Amino acid sequence: MEKHRESPRLLVPLCLCGTFAQLNFIRITMFHHTGLTKRELKSLIDKRAITIGGNIQLKIYGTLSCRSGKRMKKENRIFFESEEEAVSKGYRPCGHCMKTEYRKWREKSNEPVLESCHADEGGINPSRSSDNWPQPPVSAMS
Repeated sequence: MEKHRESPRLLVPLCLCGTFAQLNFIRITMFHHTGLTKRELKSLIDKRAITIGGNIQLKIYGTLSCRSGKRMKKENRIFFESEEEAVSKGYRPCGHCMKTEYRKWREKSNEPVLESCHADEGGINPSRSSDNWPQPPVSAMS
């Protein structure tokens, strides 16, 4: 388990004349779910060292209470200290639990979004009727 510590500093050469600059590193505290015991995970959540969960494969982050996040495989789950940390690592907001942030991200990225007919909790979107569903060819019905 990673421990919180002072951000490391590094002296790096700026040029061949021997001038050095001191760089500060950003503290990144990502935790892979597979590397934590239940007790460690609970402790980190209680201490607020973990506030956001994410999917390594899909590069999506969301709240710890998100239903989609709870269904993902343990080996794909990663935890972050903050939303800013997740964004800095290239993750995008979840469209289920972080709708406002997702809309802002979508508008900024200008990526097309596919509408789902299973968007609500029950799996059926009441705004769509079965009349709008594609019908099988007549020859397949015979």
